[in-house]
Amino acid sequence: VVTDHLESKNYSISIDKIDEIIKSDYQRSHLSYAIYILNLEKQQSKYWYALDNESCPTILWSGKERYMWIDLNAGPVTWGPSTMGFGMVTESSVPYLSHHRLRPHPFYERKDGFDHVQALMMDLTSLIKRTVDFMITPSLDHFPV
Repeated sequence: VVTDHLESKNYSISIDKIDEIIKSDYQRSHLSYAIYILNLEKQQSKYWYALDNESCPTILWSGKERYMWIDLNAGPVTWGPSTMGFGMVTESSVPYLSHHRLRPHPFYERKDGFDHVQALMMDLTSLIKRTVDFMITPSLDHFPV
């Protein structure tokens, strides 16, 4: 899917290409809801997903059916209102593997027992909870009266 763009510094991947694969798996699974967490092989270049060359970059997508996916190695991307507001996505909005050092390094070893794998799991848990709150059990405030 991405091999023809490896020479460039940054590149966009069509959402449709990945979503087609995930949608096919979702339909075979017969699940009510599904959240796919992608951990694709780390690329030399920074990449993200977009509908076309003019749309906002993203690392996650909600399918037309009841599934969504996030790529932990894509990005990071930033878009939305410049300071704050609804729809703002920043580097701290979603978990990125690049922010978590998953292998211990003796120089950076902390004495307080901080574990980067646990930190990643906390970030993923938070993302999944927000996704469930928004997509599966939305507040009644989101519905017109």
